[in-house]
Amino acid sequence: MSDKMKAMVAALVTALVIFYLGTTYFYMPIRESTAESAAAIGSPLIALLIVSILMVVFLAWVYDCVGEGAKSGLIIGISQLLLVDVYYPMLGERSWAGAAASAVLLVAGWWVIGTVYGKLIGGAKAA
Repeated sequence: MSDKMKAMVAALVTALVIFYLGTTYFYMPIRESTAESAAAIGSPLIALLIVSILMVVFLAWVYDCVGEGAKSGLIIGISQLLLVDVYYPMLGERSWAGAAASAVLLVAGWWVIGTVYGKLIGGAKAA
């Protein structure tokens, strides 16, 4: 088995243990013992603005690590896609058609956002 395969298998086992135990014994007891809270911010537009600011700050950090705008955007978009557009439909919490539409928006959107950021920050490899 190659070193890369060993590392991937070890990471997979680690992820399964951490997220199974964390979900079962940490997250779910808290979720089940608390009521849904009222919206902290009533306006979807203001909430989108705040989340977008946080996500662009995160994009800037990813760009600093990766050095390529489009790749930085894709890292964020594909990470979101794996959670909301693969995991949730598998659990029946989102339709597959909705997931497909969301996947297109996430990948295309983050690719464009990352490309714009990379070009404006002065990265030679931004596209």
